[in-house]
Amino acid sequence: MPSIATSDGAEINYVERGAGAPLVLIGGWCMTTAFWYRQLEGLCDEYRVVAIDPRAYGDSSKVTHGHRMARHAADLRDVLRALDLDGAVAIGWSLGANVLFSHWELFAGERLRGLVHCDQSPYCLNRAGWEWGFGTEEQALGLLRGAREDPDGTASMLIDMCFTGPVPEDEKRWMVAELAKTPTEAAVTLEFDHIWSDWRDVVPTVQLPTLVVTGRQSKIFPWESGDWMAQRLPNGTHAMFEDSGHCPFLEEPERFNRTVREFIASL
Repeated sequence: MPSIATSDGAEINYVERGAGAPLVLIGGWCMTTAFWYRQLEGLCDEYRVVAIDPRAYGDSSKVTHGHRMARHAADLRDVLRALDLDGAVAIGWSLGANVLFSHWELFAGERLRGLVHCDQSPYCLNRAGWEWGFGTEEQALGLLRGAREDPDGTASMLIDMCFTGPVPEDEKRWMVAELAKTPTEAAVTLEFDHIWSDWRDVVPTVQLPTLVVTGRQSKIFPWESGDWMAQRLPNGTHAMFEDSGHCPFLEEPERFNRTVREFIASL
């Protein structure tokens, strides 16, 4: 598998298909390049599609440092530079979507011309005045405790929550195995930083055209958070996927790929 070296010594694995305008794919918490198979094959006829395993995910190096949102944003910058991806559109799903906000905050969208923010709230915690996160602090701590004490069980639960209906056992098996490639401490450390990061103040500053994608039936984040973002992004639009949960790119892949094509064509 090809990889690039980051500025702090991690090796980032990537999978590349096709040629043309660059399209970069960043998965959710511990979600590897394998989850993007519908986009790697479905969009490579028109674009240079690059899916990455963030540090410690998948086939990337299992470093013990840098498990923070800001470092993941810096890793994205390193990938864009190393592969000479200018004018790229980046799709971030779940945690990966907020990596895009971190990249904007730190690097002003360097080398990017558009963002796709897929089914993620800008703030994961529900507090007074904000009910569109993942849950309360107690629920978040329970998730992290479960990830440390029973990683496979927690991964299985998360896969169930990602989809609107039951996941076939053979599909679930490979998905759980992909999540298990991320060392537990790396996963817990990153998710702690992610959950307590609040990107709501960054949203109105993002000047790049941004497509916000939400699944109407998402069990992880209420679709209203996507509507909230689209209304506050200077160049934001909202695409609702009525028949999807947390993974519109897997549950409605043809429509998702078509929507991405239309978004890129509009830039």
